[in-house]
Amino acid sequence: MTPNLLTWCRRLCALACFAAPAVHAESLSLCTARADGNYYAAGQIIQSRADADRLRLTLLETAGSVDNLAKLARGECDAAIVQLDAYLVYQETHRKSRLELARPNYLYEEFVHLICRRDAGIQTIEDLADASAKHRILIGEPESGSAATWRSFTLLDPSYAAVASEPVGGMQALAELQKTNGASCMIYVSGLRSQFSAAVNDAGDSLQLVSVDDPDLDEARFAGERIYRFREIPSGTYPGLEAGRKRRDRKTLTVGATLFVSQRWAAEHDDAHRYLVDTILRAKPAILERVAPK
Repeated sequence: MTPNLLTWCRRLCALACFAAPAVHAESLSLCTARADGNYYAAGQIIQSRADADRLRLTLLETAGSVDNLAKLARGECDAAIVQLDAYLVYQETHRKSRLELARPNYLYEEFVHLICRRDAGIQTIEDLADASAKHRILIGEPESGSAATWRSFTLLDPSYAAVASEPVGGMQALAELQKTNGASCMIYVSGLRSQFSAAVNDAGDSLQLVSVDDPDLDEARFAGERIYRFREIPSGTYPGLEAGRKRRDRKTLTVGATLFVSQRWAAEHDDAHRYLVDTILRAKPAILERVAPK
């Protein structure tokens, strides 16, 4: 090969390298919840496991599961982490404009926490319905998964709809519960020993963890599978709520924290969707470690 020909070959090779198309990373916006909560933390873990050259995840703070579903419907996010029962309640209340979502990705189970004043005389959730005129329950902010869970309970057993409820959650609900003549109970859904649960446990002198063991609440189904499952919250998980009482496991219901993807996004980004599902599987051990500390 002559020197001139060799020079031209080198130039052509260099041009070919510059002309090679760059790998395009797909973008996905993920609705989570508050930045100090488990959903946002789960999103961060998934984000950290994704190769940014293949999939760029943007995390969006929201008010919770119901807000996430509304944002999915408006196209404000491409995917969202929600409680499975919140999804069912949303679909039930939006029959004419139901969401079209890809196959859900189960992340972990969350526990229904029913916290009541010790002087309210409530030992199980059924006591609320049996004396509905006497009690008031704080069910969480309007767009939260906790509010959706209570709404689901009232659909499964209409006797719970007779209990006066208020859309108050978080630290505001905890403060209200401790007032003289305050609400009888509050309900929220989270992993065990969450940051908020720690605050509830610290205020446990006048509060107790109440069993959620009504068999009527185990009737919900999604694609033939149970939405709720009975689990035990082990004795000693919340020692402040057990102070002065006989320690024992408390039965409650669990519901899946689930990552849903818009059917539109999944169809338009088939390869990226498969990569996302693989990334979620790789992230799950770290997510479980975060939401269920030993």
